[in-house]
Amino acid sequence: MAASWYKIPASETRVGMRRASLYYEALGRFVDAFSEVEIAAARALWKYADVNQSTAKIVFSGTRADQGNRYIKEILEITKASVELREDFEDIAQQFGVISRVRNDVLHYGASGIAEGKGLVSNESRAKSTPRTFAISPGDLKKMTADLRKILFRLNYVHIGRPLPRSRSIREELNQVLRAPWQYKFVESPPKDYPAQNPPD
Repeated sequence: MAASWYKIPASETRVGMRRASLYYEALGRFVDAFSEVEIAAARALWKYADVNQSTAKIVFSGTRADQGNRYIKEILEITKASVELREDFEDIAQQFGVISRVRNDVLHYGASGIAEGKGLVSNESRAKSTPRTFAISPGDLKKMTADLRKILFRLNYVHIGRPLPRSRSIREELNQVLRAPWQYKFVESPPKDYPAQNPPD
């Protein structure tokens, strides 16, 4: 029998292990979706810069997605692309920037409190001024993954010029994704007593 003062860590309880499993599964899907968008963003840059793949791999080698997006916005501006096209890419770049910052913090600083259902990410260990802290959960990761899917579709079909699917049902599904509002909203510094996120049964 365990001592009366001993408290089993959340990570060793059934609920805690379930929470961790759901979190890391969602994190894996999120990271995979993010990498797909990075590839599509690079191809969009090559297209707008009007260079072939071989040349682009040399000229844009090492270009991060955020910098590549800035290049695309500048190219759209100087080439006098339509307002609709510029606004669409600005919308994409803005949401991708929010998600990219979250992704960087999650991967660089990790998350605490996952098993407890109160996942938090903080750069407190390296921050030179006020640390940045935000909540993270499987639900947050799923929302960002859905937004990345939408970004991927818009890059492929609006900006790269990929032909639309021939299947009517797939086109209808695609249109639903493209019309949907952004799901993820970044909220910094959640209250310390915010409720635990319980896993589904």
